[in-house]
Order: sequence, then C-alpha cells, then structure tokens
Amino acid sequence: MRLTRADFPQGFLFGAATAAYQIEGSADGANVQGFFCWSLPDNYEWAEGYEKRFGLVHVDFGTLRRTPKASYHALARALAPPA
Repeated sequence: MRLTRADFPQGFLFGAATAAYQIEGSADGANVQGFFCWSLPDNYEWAEGYEKRFGLVHVDFGTLRRTPKASYHALARALAPPA
C-alpha cells in the first residue's frame, strides 16, 4: 500500500491515540493539544524555491487562485467530530 500526504492526518491521530493507550491503558481523554501543519498554502522555500509544493492549498502563482488539495480534505475529515 502506497501512502500519500493525504493519509498523514488520520495516521497521526491514530498514532496519538495508540500511544495514549499504550502509556495510560486508554485512549479516552488523551491529552493531544495540537496538530501543526507546516504550510497552509504552497509557498517559497529557501532550499527548493517554488519547485516543491507541500501546502494544504495549491496556489496558482500566475492567477493566485487557491484550490484545496486532497491533504486539506483529509485533515478536515480527520478533525471533524464523529457523526
């Protein structure tokens, strides 16, 4: 199975719950206080310039149009309250 950036948010949250269970014996009430995404929009990186794009939102630098990527939608699903 090939994982993508869109798989990371759900995997991170699952990993945090698993670690809480292993340490405390329960994932209920795990004290996860944050999740940091390096960059919301695609941006300039000193080492890579504009070549590498890793933001949650694609930016067309010609028109400045912004389009949410699959990783954006995956993070929204992972953070949504249970139905």
